[in-house]
Order: sequence, then structure tokens, then C-alpha cells
Amino acid sequence: MMHFNRFFSLFLALLLLFALSLALGSSPISISQLWQGLSLGPQSTEGLASIIWQLRLPRSLAAILAGAGLSVSGLLLQTFFRNPIAGPFVLGISSAAGLGAALWIMGGSLLGLSSFWAASRWGLLAAAASGAAFCLFILLLLAWRLGQRPAHLLLMGLMLGSFTNAFILFLQYFSPKEELQSFIFWSMGDLNRLGWSELALLTPLVFFALFLAFLLAQGLNIWLLGSTEARSLGLNTSRLRWQILLISSLLAGGITAFCGPIGFVGMAVPHLARLILGSQRHQVLLPFTALLGAVLLLACQILAQLPGLEQLLPINLISSLFGAPFLLFLLLTKPLD
Repeated sequence: MMHFNRFFSLFLALLLLFALSLALGSSPISISQLWQGLSLGPQSTEGLASIIWQLRLPRSLAAILAGAGLSVSGLLLQTFFRNPIAGPFVLGISSAAGLGAALWIMGGSLLGLSSFWAASRWGLLAAAASGAAFCLFILLLLAWRLGQRPAHLLLMGLMLGSFTNAFILFLQYFSPKEELQSFIFWSMGDLNRLGWSELALLTPLVFFALFLAFLLAQGLNIWLLGSTEARSLGLNTSRLRWQILLISSLLAGGITAFCGPIGFVGMAVPHLARLILGSQRHQVLLPFTALLGAVLLLACQILAQLPGLEQLLPINLISSLFGAPFLLFLLLTKPLD
């Protein structure tokens, strides 16, 4: 009953924040205007309806999907590595997506090609997704060749992340300032580039990966007992490792490709979920983490678009501004475990 009350309260908070994210912005919209704009439908060219359907609604849905996906990815990795500082960036997948974006935005001038392609939204998305997929392939290959122990995978992920970041720095050093500025804007995280066509791809990807993650709940509970104990209880630990790796990479790489890198959500939200629930049972921890991540990133999106701001703030700025102090607070008041 206690868990139900917390889920219900969090769901109400999500609905309230969703309404606020549609109403608030450079041009505030009243409740009556919001309802009127929604009732006109997505095909309407009327100014108010167009703002709601083409700008604020896709942006709000993207925040929910990204928050839920990154949080669950972080929870899976923290459980897998039994490491409280693990997060979606730990395997290097997100960094590799950034490398793909960097090659697309800044690589043209280095190769002597026209830079018109850097403006292509779908090209940037494909490049970032390809970078994440290539890194996942390399990671799986190394894991198969060298073994699948968590410590090995953690080190391989960190090395891949360092390599891709070094290559990104190389591209930045030799790129013209216009391309460099474009990449910097992408690296700050941006939910505004997503329209309905992008959401049509991101939504099934996130829901499919979340569904697969929820199927692992019982195995994750057993995994926390230790590898030896888990095997003695009949858990196929090798298969569970691959499943965790693939699902967390799919979430982190896909969301980074669509939304750019978003920091601290995947690392901080699982800790906050455990603190609120007081439970390590993944049957309740996984859905609560997804819901909490959606609420918190939606709140960050609202702060990034508050009335009075001439332009939207980068989502990565807001999430890091609140995520870093929260982790520091947890570290000082309650050891992370």
C-alpha cells in the first residue's frame, strides 16, 4: 500500500508537470487556451494550436521518454556493476554517439567536403546512432574475446569513452568556429529538435527497451546476491550480462542520438528512487525509477523554458545544475551503496 501511494503521487506529479510544460514558455498559455489549442488538433495552422502541437507537446513527450530511458539504463548498470557511480555514459556508448555527431557536424571541412550536410537533422541523428551502434559492436566483441566480468566491461567502457572523447577534441581543435559552435550546442542536450517524425522512432525504441528491462526484474534481484550465489540459484548469469548490456546500451545510445547527451539523470535518479522506496526489489524499483526519471527531466525542461527567458536553456545545463549537488548531498549524508 505504501508503494502504491508513492506511485500514485508520482503519477499525479507527472500529469501536473506535463500540463505546466505545455502552458509555460516564452508565451504563457492559460488552461482554457491550452484546452482550446489541443482540441484543434495537430493539423491546425492557428498560432496557438501550432505552438502546442508542433513545439511544446513533442518537447514534453521527449523529456518523459528520455528521463525514463536514461534512468532505467542507469539503474541496470548500477545493479550490474554493483557500482553506485555507474551510469549511461559508463560504457562509452553515449560518448560514441557524440563522436558520430562530431564527425557529421565537423568532419566535412576536414575532408574538404561541403558543410551543407551538417544542417540535416536526420543525417545528424543517423550519424550519432551509427556511432553508438559501432561502439556497442566493439564492446560486445571485446567482451566475447576477453570475458564478461563486470570489472573488465567497466574498464573497456571507460577506455572506449576516453578514446572517443580524444577524437572529438581532435575534431574540435581543427574545425571552423561555425561547426564548432553547432557541435557545442548539440552536446548541451536539446529536446527541441524532436518533432513527431523523430518521436515515431524514439517512442517504440524506448518502450521496447523498457519492456525488456522489466522482464529482467527477478534476475536482477538474484544478481545482487553475488555471481556465485546467483548461479547456485539457477540464474543464467552469462545471458543476464548480455541482456543488461544490450538494453542499457540501446536506451543510452538511442536517447543520446535523438536528444544529445543529458548528464546526471541516469546516475542520480536510481539513487533517489531507492531512497524514496527504501527497497532494492526491482519489480517496484524499475517502474518507479522510470516514472521518477520522467518527472525529474520534465521538471528540468520546464525550468529551461520558464516565462521571461528569451530562449530555451540547454537541458543538460539544468539537469547537471541539479543532479551534481544532489549526488554530493547523498554522498555527504548517506554513503552510496
